[in-house]
Amino acid sequence: MHKYFLLVSTPVRCGGLAGIRKAGKRKLTAIAVKHAPRMGTRLVDEILAALDEQTVVVPGTQAAETILPKLADTLKETLQQRKQSPRRWRGRSMNTLFPGS
Repeated sequence: MHKYFLLVSTPVRCGGLAGIRKAGKRKLTAIAVKHAPRMGTRLVDEILAALDEQTVVVPGTQAAETILPKLADTLKETLQQRKQSPRRWRGRSMNTLFPGS
């Protein structure tokens, strides 16, 4: 799950695709290793390789970069809620959840 958060949060933290290019491999690797220790370096290499292959900037890219931070925040909240859900229900008996069963 961490690698997906990394893929969404990296453009947001760096200011979009242009920011990722400017950030450089060292900074990106530092961010990536926090979220995906074993595969962070490889993911950064793959991201940078994909950016190098990009030859066209599609209209709307800048608009997408303004929306991505909001989507990343929503994803982060959802992932945190998923982590907390089992804790919330732990300790409740079936009778509490389903009265009369």
